[in-house]
Amino acid sequence: PNNVVVDVKWVAKLLVLLVSFLLSGAYTLIAHFYPILSSLPVFGKYLKDKWLWTLTPSLSYAGQGIIMGLPTCIWMLVGALVGWGILSPIAKNEGWAPGAVGDWKNGSRGWILWVSLAVMIAESLVSLSLITWKECRRWVEHYQRAMGRRRERKRLLDETTGGDEQLQSGGSRSPRNSYGVAGESSQQTTPGQSNNVSSFKPMAVTSGHDGSNSGDDEESEDVDPRYLVPGWVIWGGLLASTLLCMGIVKAIFNIPMYDTLIAVLLALPLAVLGVRALGETDLNPVSGIGKVSQVIFAGVMPGNIIGNLVAGGIAEAGAQQAGDLMQDLKTGHLLHASPRAQFAAQMIGSVFSVFVSAGAYKLYNRVYQIPGPQFPVPTGQVWLDMARLVNGRPLPPHVWPFIAVFAAIFVALPIALVLITKSGKKSWQ
Repeated sequence: PNNVVVDVKWVAKLLVLLVSFLLSGAYTLIAHFYPILSSLPVFGKYLKDKWLWTLTPSLSYAGQGIIMGLPTCIWMLVGALVGWGILSPIAKNEGWAPGAVGDWKNGSRGWILWVSLAVMIAESLVSLSLITWKECRRWVEHYQRAMGRRRERKRLLDETTGGDEQLQSGGSRSPRNSYGVAGESSQQTTPGQSNNVSSFKPMAVTSGHDGSNSGDDEESEDVDPRYLVPGWVIWGGLLASTLLCMGIVKAIFNIPMYDTLIAVLLALPLAVLGVRALGETDLNPVSGIGKVSQVIFAGVMPGNIIGNLVAGGIAEAGAQQAGDLMQDLKTGHLLHASPRAQFAAQMIGSVFSVFVSAGAYKLYNRVYQIPGPQFPVPTGQVWLDMARLVNGRPLPPHVWPFIAVFAAIFVALPIALVLITKSGKKSWQ
């Protein structure tokens, strides 16, 4: 009976998934033939034509909102209200953005983009700095604990060897247990047993599936080595993929191979920080990671906008894919799946995704104008403007004070959140 109940629940979930898929697909298909459904003038025709205030119903956005959660969605709503409801009218009415509202170059859309860019960079840099500080402090504490254990172990060994020397010289010492600690012992040393330094072994730390372990600081290997990815595959794959990346970037964008190598080397620590941030906050700061690499490569390749975009894309893609793989492997770890089998599946998926993603982009590019009214690709414009900025392009008029104010606000918010979280933990403790 229990199996029947479980099967019924799974069938119900699959039906919900199928119905949601059909509804979303049907609405998207209908909206393609009736574009008004993709831009509903719920605030009136004047606000739609003048300020581009419309509603774009999308079940896929609703599903993404369910995944991201309420805090993230609220902040996205706040950003839309501040950007399009306050900053855009100010820039337009003051003459700072004389072009059409939707124009990326001279309109208020392009003007407010710089404020959003400052917010993302400031918040991402502070978040990455906090993660880096926490990680460094964790490593220092781990090193100090390891050194403390080593000193304690050496002290016990020295006491044990000192006692043995006393015995050899005719002295006496108190009995010691099997770990070299002085105390009462009911066991007598037999001729076949050794009581020297080589017989001392630290306690092994074990961990079971019930979550219990016999040590707080030791890490236990709970996966059979047969199911782990061999080290030569990891390092060999990294070397081969780096060489392949260098060759492809050289052939397509004519970027020197050493610049691509620098981009890959820079992507490695940034990917680690991104994975750490994703694991702790459920948000991967890939946008800030990409902007950091763009700033760095403005000095490595000055004046090369294409190279700047490619280098930033390599760093962001590395952090993004590392975060996705971390989530997959963590899920597999919780389900006791084989990491080697997951790695093989990921490799197969990566090969197919190269052709599927490129084919899907070509298909979309044939059907829709990209960028265009339906797919404006604002993130791409952010990347392009950032590349131009770090290579000498000036900011739009009167945007600098707004950049400074909003950047300061979003520098303070992550720090305040950390302080509030720490004080909350102390109060609960």
